[in-house]
Amino acid sequence: MKQSLSRRFSLAIIGVVAVIIIGFTVVLVWDNVRRLETELHQRLSLASDLAALTLALPLWELNFAQIKDFAEALFKDRDMVYVNIIDIYGKALATNIRPHLAQGKWGFFEQSPLFMARRYPMRYMGNDVGTMQLAISKEGIHQELQARLLWITILMLCLMIAISLTSIAITRHYILLPLATVVESATAIADGNVNVSLHTHLALKHRNDEIGILTQVFQR
Repeated sequence: MKQSLSRRFSLAIIGVVAVIIIGFTVVLVWDNVRRLETELHQRLSLASDLAALTLALPLWELNFAQIKDFAEALFKDRDMVYVNIIDIYGKALATNIRPHLAQGKWGFFEQSPLFMARRYPMRYMGNDVGTMQLAISKEGIHQELQARLLWITILMLCLMIAISLTSIAITRHYILLPLATVVESATAIADGNVNVSLHTHLALKHRNDEIGILTQVFQR
């Protein structure tokens, strides 16, 4: 079945706009993922910097109360799921872990894609005094990413519809409808009706373009 020029042109416009919008959406989603991942890295780095300032001395002095207080302070971050501070001999001095992950060991957090796990060596006056192990959940950024993705999808869909409808409307008004009038008149002439006269307003509207020239030729 033959398709009209109008239909094919409309489908072409929608296709081009859809490809552009989808590409833009992919880039936007990737940028959001990168930003959220960077935010988690920054939160872990901040915890490491804080530990270097306030935890190194308690580890050197084996001040267990301060070490425990520091671990509990880090655990106030709702996304932090595992905090383990160990001495240079590998003995755990303070360990905090979320109840639903109580069976998880450090290796589990290191290998799981659901968490971002980092190990930070602690030094005081050039001496190794222990290690801090941190694991933060990615569930929070996944939920935020899903919410952002929903809004991005809705926005891009509305934008695609608006651009497509506007482009189709302009194309139909300035190209397809005048061309359809020319085709109608040409068909009538081909059928033997030599008295056909195109609407004069077409020539006025398009007097400087190809459709205007074609219209004026038919009006001679």
